[in-house]
Amino acid sequence: MPVVIRPYTDADLAGMTEIWNEVVLEGNAFPQTDPLGGDEARGFFASQTQSAVAADESGLLGLSGLTNDMRE
Repeated sequence: MPVVIRPYTDADLAGMTEIWNEVVLEGNAFPQTDPLGGDEARGFFASQTQSAVAADESGLLGLSGLTNDMRE
């Protein structure tokens, strides 16, 4: 199964939120401690300069978010 990296769509938001919250709850990657809710996640991913997902036929495998301040 080939992995495709592409811009996210609204259809990806539930899976993206699940992945993001799993990382947050592990507590070793981000200073954020509270998981994102649905509307909060939509706004968060939309506010990024670019948000993308990695997916194959089975579904989402990962995500990436890039903000302008990360490129400086």
